[in-house]
Amino acid sequence: MYINNLKKQSDHMKVFVYILIFFLVYFAVSYVLSYFWYAHIDVKWILISSFLSSALMLVFLLVDRRRKV
Repeated sequence: MYINNLKKQSDHMKVFVYILIFFLVYFAVSYVLSYFWYAHIDVKWILISSFLSSALMLVFLLVDRRRKV
């Protein structure tokens, strides 16, 4: 019972870390793109940065699932 609770807490912590990584990558990519191209952060850069951060999140999730197997 105690081990199952620890596992649930661990899973919740992983989800929190993944969400944190998602937002950090999202804002970092948005900032870098707007800085290098001297553009304001508009819809195009938001879409590009959200696509890149979503792809990174997907990679993290796939790697995490492979470790469990």
